Amino acid sequence: MKITLLNASNLFVERLRLHEFAANREVKRRPLANILRGMGVSFVQGHVSSIDTEQRVLNVEIETGTRRIGYDKLLYGHPTSSEQKTTLRAYISGESPNVKCLL
Repeated sequence: MKITLLNASNLFVERLRLHEFAANREVKRRPLANILRGMGVSFVQGHVSSIDTEQRVLNVEIETGTRRIGYDKLLYGHPTSSEQKTTLRAYISGESPNVKCLL
């Protein structure tokens, strides 16, 4: 099994630590690549611009352009804005059996 984590940021912030940010303390950010090292999970930094559920392909906007990433199963989790949620629901409105959306 091959697993790829796709995220807009290359840094991970523990949500449990966000109270420190609210108190004007510096919050430790850890590079995702360091966290995933040795786990057999690859990391791609970018934004999904479209999902083709028939071809099972993501079009991902990365720093150098667009990258196509194929998948067998897709687990798509928690977009951060209502616009992203609406866009995601439109992409998978056909309730494709190979896409699981966590909203």
